[in-house]
Amino acid sequence: MVIAGIAVGALVVVAVAIGVLSSTVFNPKNAANAYLSQLSSGDYDAASKTVDPGIDTNRRALLTSAVSANGKNALSSPKIDSVSANGSEAVAQIEYSVHGTTTKDTLTLRKDGNTMLFFPKWVVSKPLLSTIVVEDSGAADTVLMNNVKVSKRNTDLNSSSGALMFTVYPGTYTVSLPKSEYLTASAVTKYVTGGSSKSAVEAQLDVKSTDKLVSAINDAIKTKMGKCSKVNDASSKACVLNEHIYNTDSKRNMSWTVTKFPTVSKQDIGITASGISFRTDYGDGKATLTYEEQDWFDENTWTPQTQDYSFSLSDTVAVDDGKPEVSFGD
Repeated sequence: MVIAGIAVGALVVVAVAIGVLSSTVFNPKNAANAYLSQLSSGDYDAASKTVDPGIDTNRRALLTSAVSANGKNALSSPKIDSVSANGSEAVAQIEYSVHGTTTKDTLTLRKDGNTMLFFPKWVVSKPLLSTIVVEDSGAADTVLMNNVKVSKRNTDLNSSSGALMFTVYPGTYTVSLPKSEYLTASAVTKYVTGGSSKSAVEAQLDVKSTDKLVSAINDAIKTKMGKCSKVNDASSKACVLNEHIYNTDSKRNMSWTVTKFPTVSKQDIGITASGISFRTDYGDGKATLTYEEQDWFDENTWTPQTQDYSFSLSDTVAVDDGKPEVSFGD
């Protein structure tokens, strides 16, 4: 009887110990604290392992520790105000600061079996994610976010034309362009707070062209228009000036001479959310067409002719892999 009593007493003590540890150590508050500590220290790699972000690999480009700069750009002063548990689920009311501004938010948790055989294992069930959108970025498919290079392949599926939408943890984000000889923009710093229920933070880049982009477009114009001197077929699309020729059946031995190439300046280059475009002044280009024209009444008679044209050019430019590619509709 004495032995049985001791055994029962021991079981009671163990049960009480398990209960105490479950409520004081293995509880949802400590699980939430551990996750917030990872975020505030800038250990985003660990945080993403603790709570799966639930998005594909490409979209996780800004959920890495490199973005936090050893916590410099991370949220700070995390605090749990209260925790309410209901069976296997719990909600933690939290607060934290980003650049001195305190934000209140929530973390949801759930029981995920046991740890060490007896104790409940609480895990955060929903990551603390937000969204930042880089606006007017149609000119550049690639940007730097806290010096981490990201592009369209890393954006959310809801990204629209000219807007790059990225999933991030709360914190400070400085958006800039990669070093380029052709495009420039001042860096923009934004402070992202709130969970997925909050609206996205917008960072607007004012992208401008450089003198080198102007030169690249003018060089491309000269190269394109220079091909016209080698074209003697009015139906050829190699020379954009052929669009000016009518009644081609009555013309032969045609030849173009560009006497003045149209040019662009910075004011002629437009950079919007849709991309980069350019337009030369109307009539800025000059060209002469020489050809022989068939007589209306005698098909065997061909008369030499010359005709002067004024023209302008407009189209788009894409800066891919740091190099501009000028399109002329081809």
